Amino acid sequence: MSAPRHAHVGWVLLAAACGSPGTAPTDGPGAAVGIEIELPVPRMQVGAPLQASARVVDAEGRQRTDRQVTWLSEDAGVASVDQFGVITGVAVGTARIVARSLELEAGVTVEVIPRRVARVETRTPKANVVWGSSTRVVATAFDGQGNVMVPGSLAWRSSWPDVVRVDQDGIATGV
Repeated sequence: MSAPRHAHVGWVLLAAACGSPGTAPTDGPGAAVGIEIELPVPRMQVGAPLQASARVVDAEGRQRTDRQVTWLSEDAGVASVDQFGVITGVAVGTARIVARSLELEAGVTVEVIPRRVARVETRTPKANVVWGSSTRVVATAFDGQGNVMVPGSLAWRSSWPDVVRVDQDGIATGV
């Protein structure tokens, strides 16, 4: 008599585990099968931060909130990434940024480009340059975030070349 009781309990557990035909499981996501990485843009400037996000998903694309990712850069000399997925451009080039969760891995490629000059401020020791005299013009370049940029090559020109000439070193001479 005890054998049928065990068989009955087994069927009840099996039915509870399988559910009714045609019904969707209600116990959350299935096994993790991949990592999805979101990157707002694939290009960034040297020194600029870019926030990436990653989520571990099951076969149906549902997020596995119980799985965390770790970040790494395959070329930290071009772009670094912190534990929160903030990528920072270090030098011009391309780098693959990787998100890992246990046995899963996904990566995206970012291109790091030179910072762009947003504005240039100039100053001179003399307010006026008269005929035959010279003064050095000093220029400071700023990026879009207001950071001073490392001096690079500047192309100097005068808006009034009949009055003032400027050479390649920024020396302004009255003519």
